[in-house]
Amino acid sequence: VLFTNAFANSSWTKPSVVTILTSLYPSAHGVNPKASGVPVELVTLGEVLQSHGYATGIFSANPYIAPLFGFGQGAERFYHHPVDVIDKLVLGHALGRLRKHFAVLAKAQAALAKLTPLGASANAKLPAPQLNTAFMEWVGGLDARPFFAYLHYMEPHDPYEAPHRFAMRFDPDLPASVPVRPPFNDGFLPFAHGRSLSPQELRHLLARYDGEIAYVDEVLGELFQTLRQQGLDERTLIIVTADHGEEFYVHGSWGHGQSLFNELLRVPLIIRFPSVL
Repeated sequence: VLFTNAFANSSWTKPSVVTILTSLYPSAHGVNPKASGVPVELVTLGEVLQSHGYATGIFSANPYIAPLFGFGQGAERFYHHPVDVIDKLVLGHALGRLRKHFAVLAKAQAALAKLTPLGASANAKLPAPQLNTAFMEWVGGLDARPFFAYLHYMEPHDPYEAPHRFAMRFDPDLPASVPVRPPFNDGFLPFAHGRSLSPQELRHLLARYDGEIAYVDEVLGELFQTLRQQGLDERTLIIVTADHGEEFYVHGSWGHGQSLFNELLRVPLIIRFPSVL
């Protein structure tokens, strides 16, 4: 079943995912600031299903979706991207905004990152196939127990780093050296704006983003094929959605989290459960 008019409840990851897992609006759950975490008094979907005998797992390539921020509630298995603690807290975000203007702050942030044991490994993406592998290994050891799993891929998301062959589907002339990040939004929210790109630069950037969509589509196909091979696809409820969209200067900014326009809130929503839907 394809829902053509679905909307996320926030334009960035943390509050949006808490809404997905608790059915509470961001104004109710309160997990909105950068350094906030899931309050222990909230009841998550994982906790509800766990109380009914389900095995529960979260497999996250997003450093915000981690036990550090309380997302481990109701998850007996949590496979996650390492968290650069300084970068994900208020101090790190403030330094990140300011370091563009003050070189000494860039050095300070780098020095702080070295103080965190996970900082060195927290910068690269956790690739989508690695999430699939971890998930299937976990399912294989459940001995036919019913399970709930939440998989959070980081494709599509900046940096736009899908294998080059996927991006070239949308721009055959795409050079391999094209930047993989959108321009930096200058200033503090909600007044942040980015610089414009030339039509060619924008085409290249969009091709990289669309390439990531195509890439994760292929990875999801591999996951569904594995479920079929194990006889799980016909009795597994599968939901594909997103926590937010991405802006490409339609309203003067790049990325996400800075506004509530449709390109940031309107998301895919597909539900498959053959025996019911």
